[in-house]
Amino acid sequence: MKFYALYRGDRFITVADTIQELAEFMHISVSSARWLSYPTAHKRFKNQDTNLIYKYEV
Repeated sequence: MKFYALYRGDRFITVADTIQELAEFMHISVSSARWLSYPTAHKRFKNQDTNLIYKYEV
């Protein structure tokens, strides 16, 4: 089972079953939402108050 969590900085915003659901929630394209889940985005925006998506697998 996997899910995606949206954070703004250290603050939890929401959780969703798919990237598509988060993209709709954020009003952005699916490819942009997917990019926010990549390690490259996490490194680029480290220690900044920006939206990032984390994928969790249980």
